[in-house]
Amino acid sequence: MILRRNMGTATVAVLFLLPLFAGLLLFQWIPLVLAVKNSFYNLNLMNPNAAHYLGLENYRNLADSPRFTQAFINSLIYTAGKIFIQIPLALLLAVFLNQGIRGTTFVRGAIFAALVASEAVIALIWNIMYDPSNGLINVLLNAVSIPKQPFLISTDQALPSILAMVIWKDIGFTMLILLAGLQAIPEEYYEAAALDGAGAWRKLYSITVPLLRRSLLLAMFMATLSGFRIFTPILLMTEGGPRNATINIIYYMYDRGFRFLRMGEASAAAVVMIGLLAVITLAQGRLMRTNYD
Repeated sequence: MILRRNMGTATVAVLFLLPLFAGLLLFQWIPLVLAVKNSFYNLNLMNPNAAHYLGLENYRNLADSPRFTQAFINSLIYTAGKIFIQIPLALLLAVFLNQGIRGTTFVRGAIFAALVASEAVIALIWNIMYDPSNGLINVLLNAVSIPKQPFLISTDQALPSILAMVIWKDIGFTMLILLAGLQAIPEEYYEAAALDGAGAWRKLYSITVPLLRRSLLLAMFMATLSGFRIFTPILLMTEGGPRNATINIIYYMYDRGFRFLRMGEASAAAVVMIGLLAVITLAQGRLMRTNYD
């Protein structure tokens, strides 16, 4: 009787998990296997039947390509910006909103609203705001006697400009993760610190950050993934330019695969990106397990 009941429970569990595994199989595992396979072939979308085996030739082409090297470096810059700029700003916002000051509900909603808005629409709006002649940002700069800036048409300013837009859009999600962690910290710790004469920054450094390390590590993990997935702003705002200043690996994949129809090279770039992400996320996962223990 007990065995039959356990078998029935296992069957129900399998039925509930089946759609999840089917989705993973169709949209993650099979595409991953195909990407690895295609990376060893000279595959052209216009003539897929003419594909022939190249071995590691596609990977050698990537290693010899200055454009891919720039895309690789830029991907790391985007991710570093998400981690080292977005997370500290989100932490400060979360600490501010956790104070319960009047009006913080409106601020929280306004910050989070950017997250649920269409990324394409936001990219187009910021593209207009960055206009070097009459964009809103340059109008404001001119009002305080700062010269107009080229932003997206400058090789030095284009990448930081896109990164600023992406951080503005995604900071609400990071803020919510950290805010949830803040609300789980007992208030007694802050009261005891206040009795010892600790100021606001001392509380942040000695209490908030150490007790928030799990949420911070989760935020860092999510920022890493989103940093490598930046695509729509690059496509709509700069198309990887000027002079490859904003290109990253995922845009390089799109460019080689769907513009030049060289799907073998695009697949090789995808494998490199997946491998790099795996190394980074495994290191972060190990760090998370260490802190959890």
